[in-house]
Amino acid sequence: MGVITHFTFACAITWMWCGSTSNRAITTVVLIGTFATASAGCVSLAIGTGCRRGGRPIFYAKNQDRTWVPYVSLLTPGRVAAGPLFGAVLLTPLIALLFSRHGGPTQLEIVAFVVYSIVANGAMWLSYRSVRDYHRGVALETR
Repeated sequence: MGVITHFTFACAITWMWCGSTSNRAITTVVLIGTFATASAGCVSLAIGTGCRRGGRPIFYAKNQDRTWVPYVSLLTPGRVAAGPLFGAVLLTPLIALLFSRHGGPTQLEIVAFVVYSIVANGAMWLSYRSVRDYHRGVALETR
């Protein structure tokens, strides 16, 4: 989902750079679609790292050595914490182009951005806590 999210941001930035002056309505749809995709990516990460049954993670993925491990074990708290920073780096050119090409956002785009910020950052906080708690629990179990 992360690849899809980053690809969506790249497409939105490209649209803002190349074609955004042609139609304002399309630009609004592109921005709302980008925010929705990014929010979905953050929520899917929160679900993938936080779901447990009987205290054990539900979602598993193959490790580099081709063994199945809990998905949450493949992430570190630092990598999860870097997600919002990377998102801010992607948002910077998008917002700059929005102001330079259209003179700023519409009210609908502002609402979409606020909803995206709340949902995405809340989900990333839950992901961070899940990953941190998982690694703390593993450290306690190995002592």
